[in-house]
Amino acid sequence: MAGPLPHSKQIEDMAKNFLADFRQEVVVAEALLKTSAGFRKIFHTSLAADAVLSKILKPRNGPPAGAARRIVARVPIMVCARQVGPCRVELRRFIELVIWHVYFEDHPVEWKRFEGEPKRGFVRDVEDPIDYCAHRELTFYLNYARSRIAEQPSKAARLAVEQLRKDQGVLNADVHPASAVGPGTTKFPLDAIGEDELSELNAVQRSVFGSACVLLAARHTSRFNGLPAMHRAHFDWLVGSKVAKEIRGGPFGL
Repeated sequence: MAGPLPHSKQIEDMAKNFLADFRQEVVVAEALLKTSAGFRKIFHTSLAADAVLSKILKPRNGPPAGAARRIVARVPIMVCARQVGPCRVELRRFIELVIWHVYFEDHPVEWKRFEGEPKRGFVRDVEDPIDYCAHRELTFYLNYARSRIAEQPSKAARLAVEQLRKDQGVLNADVHPASAVGPGTTKFPLDAIGEDELSELNAVQRSVFGSACVLLAARHTSRFNGLPAMHRAHFDWLVGSKVAKEIRGGPFGL
């Protein structure tokens, strides 16, 4: 027969022990990350992205800016807690928030409907076009962003949409439960934070944040043109010298 369930005092003690053990893991992680070039890149990437979003992402309709910016700030925090896998899930959520912004900024009626039932899920019935457009899968909104941004003369924003599509495809695997049972997974709830793991995370993090900032800059050209020098420097570093040079070299934005 099974033994008795732990009483409340035992649960309290077990919870305290759990927190103490986790605190020790964070202390160990801190010691590793203090000298980690990979972590500095992850921190720098989030720092630059948040600086740009603070000036460009000011929605009238669509998800509030804080939703995307929380994910940007959360990535280095989650690395400190050795949650590299969940970071990738957050990056996938970030892509959706940014693409929603591009669509719903142009569609206030659909946004109002979405706000009323944000967890409704996909709507298949085209008999109500507002419902149908307010509750679609990410591909629908990505296609809209591609169509919308095609109106602007620079190829940088069009390539940014396609890169977000590619990154979404890569990160979808991390959202799927198969990623929790695939090769290399363990029972241990904390992830490795070696330089290889951090470099791999930073590659997709910078791709997602950089592409998102290019897309939003093209969508909100006046805000982008008004970036203070420090924020523009963050943007240029985030998107890379080649893209930054192209944007500076000719017409850009809607």
